[in-house]
Amino acid sequence: MINYILLAIFIALQCGDFYTTYTIIKTGKGHEANPFVAKCIDELGLEVGLGFVKVFAIGITAFLLLPYWYALAALDILYIWVVWNNYKVLKG
Repeated sequence: MINYILLAIFIALQCGDFYTTYTIIKTGKGHEANPFVAKCIDELGLEVGLGFVKVFAIGITAFLLLPYWYALAALDILYIWVVWNNYKVLKG
């Protein structure tokens, strides 16, 4: 059961990362720092490129990592940090 809760948190954090990254780029307060994600945005556009990466990340995580609660917990911690930093950029 904990694995599904951690996956749900991961999905919520992906949504938070999408929103904050989208807003940062749209408002000109920053750019995408991840080269892979930046390439997807350049090739597909902001909404589609960023959405593609988020859906891909959720799918891969659910498929490969669902049995491993500790990996899901680590990803949640990582994305808490990512979303928090994005939030600071937006408020800064």
